[in-house]
Amino acid sequence: MTSLELQNQKLMNQERVFKLADFLSKSDIIPKHFQGKPANVFIALEMANRLNIDFFELANGLYVVHGSPGFGGAFTIGRINGSGKFKTKLNFRTKGEGNDMQVTAYAVDLSGESCAATVSMSTAIAEGWTKNTKYKSMPEQMLTYRAATFFCRKHCPEVMLGARTVEEIEDTHAAETIEAPSFVQEIRQIDVKNSRDNDMDKLNKLIKQAKNAGIAMDTINNICKDLSAPSKVSAAIDFLQTVIADKISKPKPISEPKTQAETQEPDPEFIPQAYSKLKRLLIKADEIGIPESALEKVNPESNDLESIKAAISQLNIMIATKLGEK
Repeated sequence: MTSLELQNQKLMNQERVFKLADFLSKSDIIPKHFQGKPANVFIALEMANRLNIDFFELANGLYVVHGSPGFGGAFTIGRINGSGKFKTKLNFRTKGEGNDMQVTAYAVDLSGESCAATVSMSTAIAEGWTKNTKYKSMPEQMLTYRAATFFCRKHCPEVMLGARTVEEIEDTHAAETIEAPSFVQEIRQIDVKNSRDNDMDKLNKLIKQAKNAGIAMDTINNICKDLSAPSKVSAAIDFLQTVIADKISKPKPISEPKTQAETQEPDPEFIPQAYSKLKRLLIKADEIGIPESALEKVNPESNDLESIKAAISQLNIMIATKLGEK
């Protein structure tokens, strides 16, 4: 038979296995983690073939843990006992208690040599397995299963062909789960405090700048009336910056002679930006409960830039006053 014929035969066999997997997955008497999942059944059938065991025997001992397939500890012990490689069954000996407990798995092979593997609680602690809570509720049982796995890996690896056990997967997952040290929370609290301190420094500088710009103290006090939360400090900073910008950019009184630059038409590109800012302020004003009748009074008298900026300035003062009332 040529290599091409062998490949075609293999594909045909896999197709038949998948049809069988699809058929078995529709059964409600196989384990639930296989029901309605033909792909999982297909993989299990392949594993059963490699381990040279019946599918149903494998299915009852195979579980999906944290996204990985794993065999139960009892299944592993059964495989060792049924392998025909030992004169005796796998036995276990427990010594010590608490953190001094250790379990030894032992058997006599066909040549009469004694084979053993020991797992201790100190090893479990060092490896981080004890983050798995089962080591608190059933420590001897967990060490027994791990000793059986160690025995299999050491003395008869061909029995499981490198397949992992449920206990191995659970212990590894628990050990890899990193708990944030307590000092991390302390660092976060320091960062929050530093951020608030920086915001307060910025706010104090803006208050001084606002006074120098001639903004009334009543307006400043209304804006800064409630600083109980970081979000409110940030809001006060934003409003003060807007009020200061509007104050500085206000047009000079008509009684004063205008320069050539002041008599020029405003750049039309600034008007859409001003309208956008006005719209955001109107939405904000509506959200905090400023009456619609009051908002109608701040509509720009015309579409020129100065009228829009004047409306923005009035809205800022109204919002600041409203926030100060809360």
